Amino acid sequence: PPAPPEDTPPDRFMNDMLVLEGFAEDEVWLSVNIDGKKRIEQYLRKGESIRFMAQNLINIKVGNAGGIRWLLNKKDLGYFGEKKSVVTKIVNWGTAEGQNR
Repeated sequence: PPAPPEDTPPDRFMNDMLVLEGFAEDEVWLSVNIDGKKRIEQYLRKGESIRFMAQNLINIKVGNAGGIRWLLNKKDLGYFGEKKSVVTKIVNWGTAEGQNR
C-alpha cells in the first residue's frame, strides 16, 4: 500500500513528534514556525481545524486566542488566551509533559 501523506504519519511515529491540533470556535489567524524552519500563515473560520507536527518546537502566534482550542498529543491545552487577544506561545516537549502550559 502507498505510504501515508507526510502530514499524517502512522500512530507508531506520533510518540516521537509534537502534534498540535487546533479547533476553531471563532475566526482566528495563526503565524507558526515549526522547528525553527517552516513558517505557516493561516486563517481559520469557525468549525475548521488545523494540525501542526514538529520534532522539538512549535512557536505559534494566534490572533483571537480565545477562539481556538488546542490539543497537544491528544492532551487538552485549552485556549492560549482571551477572545480578541493576540498571544505568542512556545510549544515543546515540556508543554507535552505538563511543565510549561
